[in-house]
Amino acid sequence: MQAELAYAYAKAMGITRNIFIGRRIYELKKINSLVDLERLLFPGHYTRQLPNESFLVELESRITKRSAKNILSVVNSFSKPPQVLVQQLRSREYPENIKDASEDILYYKLLLKNLDTLPSDDRINIGKIIAEEISLRNCVIALRMRVFYNKTPDEIMAYLINLKMTIDNKDHDLSEDARKILYVSLNSFSDFNAWRWKKLINHDYDGRSWKIDPRHFQNMASYYIYRMTYRYFRQKPLSVCSVFCFIKLNQFEQDILTSFAEGFWLGMTSREVFNLLEVSNDSAP
Repeated sequence: MQAELAYAYAKAMGITRNIFIGRRIYELKKINSLVDLERLLFPGHYTRQLPNESFLVELESRITKRSAKNILSVVNSFSKPPQVLVQQLRSREYPENIKDASEDILYYKLLLKNLDTLPSDDRINIGKIIAEEISLRNCVIALRMRVFYNKTPDEIMAYLINLKMTIDNKDHDLSEDARKILYVSLNSFSDFNAWRWKKLINHDYDGRSWKIDPRHFQNMASYYIYRMTYRYFRQKPLSVCSVFCFIKLNQFEQDILTSFAEGFWLGMTSREVFNLLEVSNDSAP
């Protein structure tokens, strides 16, 4: 197993140097069209003869296949991949939609179940990433449903991922952070003062009216998980955790590239896409 982990990590490091995360993401500032994006990602393989909408669909499909190829090249380093990695790959089978909370719960339950088969360090480290991800996903659901759908607290509770985990000998209710913001005023920055995730909400600027921005929070939550994942990837080499993080980093890149493709198709510039995603220099490790 150790030899397989060493081989997997070496391949993962080589791939990670060439994907568009960290500081490499800023190479996307140099392009402003779908054709430019295709040339950057797939030099020598152009599909410019396709109509624009078909071009977008084709390019997004190739981005997805590119990510899958990177991931599988590392996962296939194992004669028998750890089941937690197999289950992690299934995350892309579930639609990113708040209506599919039951699907999310099933996915995470199976993921947590497979943690029990791992060595202690891997179980703890991967568990911490999953716990933060679930907590933040619940908070995103709560904010989006309050702001965009005007749902009541009782209605929102039915959509939360109600799971509990034991981390560092402490029990954690992963819906607790979301439940704490079900009744606070959405127009009062100070009402979030005691909230654990206050650092991820949009700032309160003096002299301006303020309202919580779910889109901003979702972007910041995504980068928080990205930074945590990247840190564990570098600090936990030769571990199942490092491969778990490698998979998440590639999925993160896929989301970024898809966002740029869709932005260009809508006529946005790279600067406008960067602003929409709120990508900043502090997001690069």
